[in-house]
Amino acid sequence: MLTDYELNVVGAVKCLQISLPAMRAAGSSSVVMFSTVAVPQGLPMHASVAAAKGAVEGIALSLAVELAPNIRVNSIDPRSPTRHWRKDCSHAIRSELPWLSVIP
Repeated sequence: MLTDYELNVVGAVKCLQISLPAMRAAGSSSVVMFSTVAVPQGLPMHASVAAAKGAVEGIALSLAVELAPNIRVNSIDPRSPTRHWRKDCSHAIRSELPWLSVIP
């Protein structure tokens, strides 16, 4: 089984290494890398994922500068931008996770 680091960081870098020659040849391309809410907000039991996705965000920022202007690179947090995830939690989940109430 792959670790969070191997899957998220090494996997992303290997995919980019394979794809970049074709992207450069195309003249204009975009890269979208996935992050997680655990990076900026922190979640219990998500430290390894947050660390790996934090590395992915760093890679995305560095590559955005390195590959500009022909290749755009961004990382996104896949949660809905129009809804606050905490408000969507059911009452049962909120009662099991009391730390949710302290998040602004």
